[in-house]
Amino acid sequence: MKIKDVIVEDAEAIRAEIINKVEKIPDEPDLKDVLRFTNRYSLRGDVRRFSKARNYKDLVSDVFLQALANADVDADTVNKFLNKLTTDGILNEKLLLTPGRVHSYSQLIDNEWQGVFNKIKGELFEKLSGKIGEKGDVGKGEYMLDIISQHVKRRGAPGDLDVEGTKVELKAGKNGRIGPAGSQALVGRFGEFWEEVKHLVPPTHAKLIPEDSTALGEMFNLKVKMAPFSQFFGDAKNVKFALNKALSMHFPGYNTKAIANSVVDGSGNIDGYKLKEEMLKAAFISYKSAKGFDGIIVMDEDVTKFLYIGNEDQMVESAKFMSAKFPTWTDQQSDCMKVTLNTGREKVDAPDVQVPQSVLGQSDQASKAFEDSIEKFALDLANSYHISDPAVIGQITTITMDAYMQGIEPKKIIGILKKSIPELAAPKKEKTTTQAAEPDTAEDDELDNIKKNAGITKPVAPTKPGVATV
Repeated sequence: MKIKDVIVEDAEAIRAEIINKVEKIPDEPDLKDVLRFTNRYSLRGDVRRFSKARNYKDLVSDVFLQALANADVDADTVNKFLNKLTTDGILNEKLLLTPGRVHSYSQLIDNEWQGVFNKIKGELFEKLSGKIGEKGDVGKGEYMLDIISQHVKRRGAPGDLDVEGTKVELKAGKNGRIGPAGSQALVGRFGEFWEEVKHLVPPTHAKLIPEDSTALGEMFNLKVKMAPFSQFFGDAKNVKFALNKALSMHFPGYNTKAIANSVVDGSGNIDGYKLKEEMLKAAFISYKSAKGFDGIIVMDEDVTKFLYIGNEDQMVESAKFMSAKFPTWTDQQSDCMKVTLNTGREKVDAPDVQVPQSVLGQSDQASKAFEDSIEKFALDLANSYHISDPAVIGQITTITMDAYMQGIEPKKIIGILKKSIPELAAPKKEKTTTQAAEPDTAEDDELDNIKKNAGITKPVAPTKPGVATV
């Protein structure tokens, strides 16, 4: 095959440029650079045909071409890869739009083409930018999905995708905004809030109020840890009133009174995690109403993991997978939350609860509250490991309950669970032949007793664990 058969530019000009580069080769790295240069031109025709079919401008096409040329992949495989992308793609769109599960590229991409994709994705991530797009500010997440799937289309607005007919907003990177643009600003409105609630602060608490207005505003910012907010008012009724007032300014037109009533307990304590869920739900409803999409995909900061959310209930269920930045009194926009998909595991502690004197299993209020707290802990811990298998969750509940009954300190319970349940255990390091066996500890003895009481005689081998791998 002659060079003029594989390139569309002037063959003699390209030949002269290659000769010029070869004559200047001083060492092996430069030779590799020339080979990549030559390879890039041999692929240009195929890549440009693919780009034309996808309506990419030259800047996007050049980034894709360079990534393929620099990859250690033979020409035949590249041609088959491009043909696959042009026909049905390499993405599992159905899995991508499965709510309640975090998916990585390794789960979403056809196994046959994982190798090629892994060799080019780094360069694509680095060089694809929202500023080189042809239909507005199209980010790297949108481009990546559009490149690897024939059934993903850029819709022409920032962040918009059509995935097999489903209109999706993509929230990629750090602090993706959930909420419509153009909402009323919160900045400058703290004084309005304070005038409504300051009379509720008991005289005994007045000394807690900082003189600096900025510090005061920060103290009343909504967040997961709401103890400083609650302590000013003490009385549950007053806490609900103040929280409702703050929420009504954050989410105008929304039933914020219902949120306040649901997250404040009888002692005036605010459940910050429940507040996070409810505020995400409110932001999602407002956003969906304004934009008219079918759902959103939240991605991690590295743009490598995906979580689809199709309605407000799914948003609540998905809150555990995301870190959320609440609006503050200095923000330019209300009616929104900012989210990032977590890459690590959220820390879950065993609850600090007392075992009731009554026999567990009876319907009295104390026993029920104790059992509910243990079940919530088991579910939260399972969620932090992305475990959905009811059998494993039940095992966590049983062992935890037994540990409390034996008077074991809450801080030891996580360690006992990790030793007892394979799905919670970290991968073991191989021991060298010179390492001595570790002696049994008091915790091991406690573990043996708990297993015995719970009816567990040996670790359960995870044949098909119900784990949603991330």
